[in-house]
Amino acid sequence: MLERITAKLKMEKIKGTWNGEYSINHGTEDEPDIHYFSFELQIKGEEDGFTGKFIDQTLRTDNSEVKGFVEGGFISFVRTANSNPELHEFLAFEPSELSYEFNFSGNYNEQEKAFEGIWETVIEEVNEGLQESVIEELRTGGWYIRKI
Repeated sequence: MLERITAKLKMEKIKGTWNGEYSINHGTEDEPDIHYFSFELQIKGEEDGFTGKFIDQTLRTDNSEVKGFVEGGFISFVRTANSNPELHEFLAFEPSELSYEFNFSGNYNEQEKAFEGIWETVIEEVNEGLQESVIEELRTGGWYIRKI
């Protein structure tokens, strides 16, 4: 099955414009408060590696750079976003950095003709203990993209 997906992705170039949506839960697991955000992903490059622009169509203040790769039916890319008030409100945290990296990973859904997966970002790192183990606080959510 993965071989068929790989062949399809080779025929369908990764390069181009993709529309999608990502989500974040501002509530709890018991009482979810899920918010959805639309975005456009403009990819330059081919299957083995790409760069591009992540244009947030909801926040409208963020045009981030992306860099990633596709291997078989798996996609992974990093979105580097500049710090801004809308981003802090979206993530529900206090600003501590000038920019943030959002790690997106997912798989190609042949039936939907779309990539879908999860994203995460570290919003706080704390060194604890004598051996300075690092505790990370993450924000995560789901996402999908479909080629236009």
